[in-house]
Amino acid sequence: MLKYIKPQSIRGQFFLISLVSFSSTIIAIILFYSIFTFLRSSIEFILFSNSISTLVDNILEMRRHEKNYLLYNNNKELENIVNLISISQDELTKNEKEYKTFLGNNMYNLIQNDLLEYNQIVNKIINGKCENKQCLQDLRNKGSILTQHAENIRDLKDNKLRGSVRIVVYGFIMIIFLSFIINIFITYYLSLHIVKPFKKIEEYLIMLKKGEISQIPNQFNDREFVILVNSMNDMISEIEKRNQYLIQTEKLATLGTFLFALAHELNNPLNNIYTSCQILKEELKENNVSCNLFEEMLNEMENEIERIKRIIKSILDYSKPGTKEEVYLYDLIEEFMLCFHKLIPPQIKVSVEVPENIVIFVDPQQIKQALLNIITNAVDAIEGEGEIKIKAEETENQAILYVSDTGKGIPANILPKIFEPFFTTKESGKGYGLGLFIVYHLIKSNGGTIEVESEVGKGTTFIIKLPKKGGD
Repeated sequence: MLKYIKPQSIRGQFFLISLVSFSSTIIAIILFYSIFTFLRSSIEFILFSNSISTLVDNILEMRRHEKNYLLYNNNKELENIVNLISISQDELTKNEKEYKTFLGNNMYNLIQNDLLEYNQIVNKIINGKCENKQCLQDLRNKGSILTQHAENIRDLKDNKLRGSVRIVVYGFIMIIFLSFIINIFITYYLSLHIVKPFKKIEEYLIMLKKGEISQIPNQFNDREFVILVNSMNDMISEIEKRNQYLIQTEKLATLGTFLFALAHELNNPLNNIYTSCQILKEELKENNVSCNLFEEMLNEMENEIERIKRIIKSILDYSKPGTKEEVYLYDLIEEFMLCFHKLIPPQIKVSVEVPENIVIFVDPQQIKQALLNIITNAVDAIEGEGEIKIKAEETENQAILYVSDTGKGIPANILPKIFEPFFTTKESGKGYGLGLFIVYHLIKSNGGTIEVESEVGKGTTFIIKLPKKGGD
């Protein structure tokens, strides 16, 4: 039923909860005040009950003296009765208001009259004015009536005391029960309409982090949650746009470096073609060209032209937007080394140990760019001679690529930050801290993961896990 008592905004829900809490507090205060008032009156009655007990005891004591007089005919007993009557009348007069509230006006007046008549009978006997046995019978009858009054008063007092205690106990139980119900209501309401949606958003954020979703589904009814999720989705979209912009910016920067290296790479086949052309021209002038030499020169030029075509194709592939496809990891690494080996200084040895049969499902150009950023960092980390080692292995659903270097390593306190944007340890002007951030984004966008292990003075290893076709 509580799920239907739901305003369409968190402000409205808080107002409802506040209203319930305020109403509950007012009810609790009223109950507390009522119980306190009744408790105070109960305590006053308990104090007053001492007077009642004294009155009852006095009446019963009168009857004892009356019986003693009837047995032993001792006027001393009658004098004791008169004294007790006087004490009882004083007690009734002193607490007249309380007795009238407790007994009622009629009963109070009746007891006063019976005490007065009982006193008159006793004085009549003391003064010797009792001439027959009727007087003694009147004494017995009136004493019996007073005893009946005493027993009724005692029973009434006991019942009222028990009732007072019962109501106080029930009142406290009611307050505890009401507080418990209110707490359950507020807790359940908060959980259902506030905590649960936040928990759902947290689950979506975890899924977003894992790459399982690209936007947070807006399945909420509360206006504030709808606005929050829409704002978060707008922010995610904006971050994604900026990431793509950073990737393109970094891609253009590396493309410049790439073209610089390729200028040297293209120079060799062009020189070979030029030399072959010059030799053929000289031989043609001298009319000394044999078919074998002519064919040999043409084959050499054809090979060099094919080499240039492969290099140019690599440039075009690197520049154009890529799509995911099945590729052999070995071929991908070989193409990468063909394009970028000139970027690695000759004093740094490169070894590749990649099985030829590992197939991955990725965007090849993005993986090449990620490798370029990692290799560039490795080159920067190696001072003087060193080694870069590329190895790979596979599991049922993944290919695992290891890129290790013998550079200076990364300190443990910096290691958790290396994939953050704009984090760099290089000197000013030598880097913007985007390289590894973009590597992380590229690997993640291809359904992979990247980890790093490093030890200062020994080197660094990047562990890249890439999916196979149909892998998770």
